[in-house]
Amino acid sequence: MRIFCYKCDLPAEMVLERFERFMATERHNPFNPFNSFDNPRVGLHTYRNDNEINGYYENGSRNRHGSLQSLKVWFEFTVKPRGEGCTISCTIFSSPYFFIIALIMVAAGIRESFASPIGAGFVLSIATLFLVWEARDQGRVREQILSLAPKASKTKEK
Repeated sequence: MRIFCYKCDLPAEMVLERFERFMATERHNPFNPFNSFDNPRVGLHTYRNDNEINGYYENGSRNRHGSLQSLKVWFEFTVKPRGEGCTISCTIFSSPYFFIIALIMVAAGIRESFASPIGAGFVLSIATLFLVWEARDQGRVREQILSLAPKASKTKEK
């Protein structure tokens, strides 16, 4: 999970309009494991609710049956106007089911460590690999958010 807050030089409405260009065609929820994702467009898929934008990042990966994967990286952020710019508060998180799987793997590794340190190391290394993979996808989402709503420049030209 990544949480960050920053100032942006763009007006709040302009930031919201930039993200509206990536509106999703169907409403999805990160807590529903039976979501069916049909839009193969790689990138952000957003939903707007007043000054709040939430959505998910589609990486285009498919399962062995050809369907889009349902474990997405989700994000929520709020845009608050301030002077000429705005303040953006953002949370990026993975599917809750991904965290459950990772916790089960860590618990299995700890349980296995009592009987076989090598087996525990194997399970924990796989869990670490999944977490690094997910952190990479969360980094992509953060980069896209910052490209659409860049941080405020520290020095302003006159």
